[in-house]
Amino acid sequence: AVVSTQSTGKLVLSALEKFFYLNILHINAGKSKIMFFRSTRTSDITMPPVRLAGEIIKCVSHIKFLGVIITDTLSWDHHIKKLASNLNRNIGSLRHLCPRIPPPYSALIPLL
Repeated sequence: AVVSTQSTGKLVLSALEKFFYLNILHINAGKSKIMFFRSTRTSDITMPPVRLAGEIIKCVSHIKFLGVIITDTLSWDHHIKKLASNLNRNIGSLRHLCPRIPPPYSALIPLL
């Protein structure tokens, strides 16, 4: 099954390269990443290197796509940790700024 998946993957990559070449498009392999999705019950899978346009594409376990962090197990852990970190930083900034808000406006802001 792994061998057929690899050969299918190579066929898809060669078709992509041909499509990009025919449409005068360029793939930046240095910025490209690849992710193999897996179950949470399986351990990390060692996959052979994937080449595109002669360059090896880096394999990652999580990546940010359209503002959402996607992991290879499709869990929300990384995304939630990043959101919590950003919220804590912003709340800390608001706490620092609250004493400096003039009196007419300070009544509009609940205590943090």
